Amino acid sequence: MARGAKRKASTSKKKPQRGHRAGPTLSPEQVKRITVALGIAGVGAGLAYGLFVGVDALEARAAMHVEREVSADGPELRIVWPVLRTDDGREATWLHHEFQRRIEQAAKAAAANQPGPFNPRQLAAVGTAMIESGWFSEPPAVRRAPGGAIEVVGRWRVPVAVVRFRGSDYLVARDGGRLPEQYPENGSGLPVVLGVREPPPVRVNGENASVPDYATAWRGETVAQAITLLTTLGPEPFFEQIAGVDVSDSRSAGGLTIITGGQGRVVWGSEPGVFRPGEVNTETKVERLRRLHARTGRIDAGRSVIEIHRDQPLEIDPPRDG
Repeated sequence: MARGAKRKASTSKKKPQRGHRAGPTLSPEQVKRITVALGIAGVGAGLAYGLFVGVDALEARAAMHVEREVSADGPELRIVWPVLRTDDGREATWLHHEFQRRIEQAAKAAAANQPGPFNPRQLAAVGTAMIESGWFSEPPAVRRAPGGAIEVVGRWRVPVAVVRFRGSDYLVARDGGRLPEQYPENGSGLPVVLGVREPPPVRVNGENASVPDYATAWRGETVAQAITLLTTLGPEPFFEQIAGVDVSDSRSAGGLTIITGGQGRVVWGSEPGVFRPGEVNTETKVERLRRLHARTGRIDAGRSVIEIHRDQPLEIDPPRDG
């Protein structure tokens, strides 16, 4: 009887109902940590919302501040022009002011097409306009200066001569490529390359129209050969007597011919640094020009034609009268 009562008492304990599990008991410290974590999450959400909503207003205020410092006709433009050192030790740009004006106009037009002091496309547009101007050997660095000004710094292509083709003189750089300028005959004041058969380089734009190509060297080898000769003789004191280089006979035994200001012709021969049988080397040719200049005052010795390239003694006495 006692056993039955005991068994009945043990089976009479209340069973937990399905679907309800007893959760863990949280200590006061755990409750505190969760509360702090939820608070931080709430603050983070508030900051994110504030940044999302307020960034436009912040940018607008900053843009207004910058725009007050920018002139009405667009951002200030600061182009670092190429310079050379003058005889008195000062530095001055060799780039003509008219060329400067055209480059500035192209940069300002590009900036106006992409307005906004925080518009990254504006700087890219200015950089594209500068390289398309033909005056830079590589894409220049274009950056935003304090106050919203746009600065342009790059490597400039240096003019060395003009190439005459069908009655016009085309400006060319040391790299053999065309520069954005064209003159009437003898209108540049620079040495002229004569006898070039290939036309100036052009390219086809998006409208299938031919436009000047400033990124490509003049086709053929003759322009490059003439430029090499001019740059070789550039440091010489007699360089001002050189009016041009005739490349008509560059493929024949004659080679390159220097045209002097007095319309004399000095047969130079092969391109500087290139060996040709029967010719003296480049150093000997330059030395002969120095001797001619020292003895006669002219590199053509006052003659209509003089040959300095042949591997034989050079007569450098001036011509006798009568």
